Amino acid sequence: MKKARFLGNDWETIKLDTVIKEPIMENVEMLSNHFNRYGKAIHYLDITDNDVVADASCGEGYGSFILSLKAGQVIGLDVNKEYIKTAEKYFGSEKIYFYGYGEFNTLVDKIVCIETFEHVPINEMAEFVTKLLTILRTGGSMFMTVPLGNNKPSSYNKFHLNEPSITVLHAIFDGFFKKKDYIIDKYTDSEGYEVEYCMLVLKERL
Repeated sequence: MKKARFLGNDWETIKLDTVIKEPIMENVEMLSNHFNRYGKAIHYLDITDNDVVADASCGEGYGSFILSLKAGQVIGLDVNKEYIKTAEKYFGSEKIYFYGYGEFNTLVDKIVCIETFEHVPINEMAEFVTKLLTILRTGGSMFMTVPLGNNKPSSYNKFHLNEPSITVLHAIFDGFFKKKDYIIDKYTDSEGYEVEYCMLVLKERL
């Protein structure tokens, strides 16, 4: 029996039409935004197969999988138990493990925290960071992305309980890392808004 032959873009187009639904352009842009940030985390933290990396928060696990393509091991953390179940079902492997926050207490080399901090209430930000950093070894690094704002809930996204300023971010992480870089950029979020956000590259945990 002959195998079906798909050459080059023909196969990719079939997969695109099957997996990504209308509106194609908006969905591709959203996926690009999400995947690109994990790619930047890999780049800025120089993640290699020698690293154990925590993905906090991991959601349903696709970001943890992307990190696992370079990392030696990935630990996905999330507060949502249903997300953890889904992540385990689709992405759990000998390289990727999923836990609820507080269920994992082994040290990791690097932490990736993408689009999570804005979901933490303003009065719990410092506590969240302190607890998260208890699993990062001395000398370890962290990559975070967060929409920037005026230290109050978002005006356009009800799920963003807090959009901090650079000044507040600097104050929260001051004293934890030897090197801190803040990279400002813009992207179109899942609601279609153009948002200014910050990538924090934090190195050499004290």
